[in-house]
Parts: sequence; C-alpha cells; structure tokens
Amino acid sequence: MYYLDAVILKLINRGSIRVKNFLGNNLVRWRYLLISVFLGVVLCFQIIVSATDSPDLVVNQFYRWYIQNNSRSSARISEQETAFTPELYRLLAQVFQRRQGIDFDPFCDCQVGTFRMAVQSVRQYPDDNLLTEVNINVYSGLRPPGSPRSIKVLVTQDGDRWRIQNLIYSVRRGDNDLLSILREITN
Repeated sequence: MYYLDAVILKLINRGSIRVKNFLGNNLVRWRYLLISVFLGVVLCFQIIVSATDSPDLVVNQFYRWYIQNNSRSSARISEQETAFTPELYRLLAQVFQRRQGIDFDPFCDCQVGTFRMAVQSVRQYPDDNLLTEVNINVYSGLRPPGSPRSIKVLVTQDGDRWRIQNLIYSVRRGDNDLLSILREITN
C-alpha cells in the first residue's frame, strides 16, 4: 500500500499545488477509490469472460471443431453432444452410427471438404427470445478457398446454454432443414 501512496504522491507533486492541497488529507479515500475502480474492472472482465455462451459463439466453436475434424466428424460427434439440442444430437448419432441413409455432409450441405466458416448475421426472433438465427457461409470445395454455401443455424437457449436446434439449407429442394431430413431417415 505504501508503494501506491508514493506513486499517487508523485503524480500529485507533478500537478498543481491546488490539487495537492485538495488531495492531501483525502489520500486514503483516493487510494480506496482507485482500488475499488481496479477491482470493479477486474470483476467486469471476469463476468464477461465467464458469461454464458452466445448463439454465434456456439456456432463458431462447433464449426471450428468440425473443420478440424472434417473427415472424422461423424465418428466423433459425441465430442459435441452439448452443442446440439437433445433431439438433434440423438438423430445425428443414430444416422452416423448406421453409416447409411445420408448422402451428404449435414454441416455443410455438400459432399466435399469444408475449409472455413464465417458468421454473416445474427437475428433473434421477435416472438421467441429463446430462438436465434445465425446465418453463416460455409466455404467448401475440392481445394481452398472453396465456394460459399449459405446455411441458417437455429440456436435455442436451453437453461444457461445455447444449443444448435436445426440447420436450414438455402439451395435444397423439398425438405430443406436437417431435422426433417434426419426424422425421415430414422423413421
């Protein structure tokens, strides 16, 4: 504490005499004020860092994992169980375990490798504050940088977590969402 007092006094001595006289008797108060501000900033930083995830963060984390495990993602889907709603995870696990019935990669709506993903926009549904739409572009192809494919990722809040509820494909005819396709395959 004495070091902090010395630093404050040094700063005061560089200023005008009027400031020194004003702070002279209130040095202890200023020390507590500075400590309080410092602790407040640290607390705010911790809250921000430890805050519950956001819809776009969940999508980004999943796709980062997916791109790293591109060819093995179906075999290792259990590593991402918490990223999905229970229904979507159950259906994905069933289809991936069978290794038949799905002729495309459900996370990029294609049959080739995915190189990267970019969030385009995030929109919360006005009538349902627990459901958010994260619009992404998935860049897939035979070699980088790939071509963009637009996918809407529906993310729902489940307690204190956000989970991927469904993927809606932009160029598919008929059933254009992952849940409908998986339900049809598993029935």
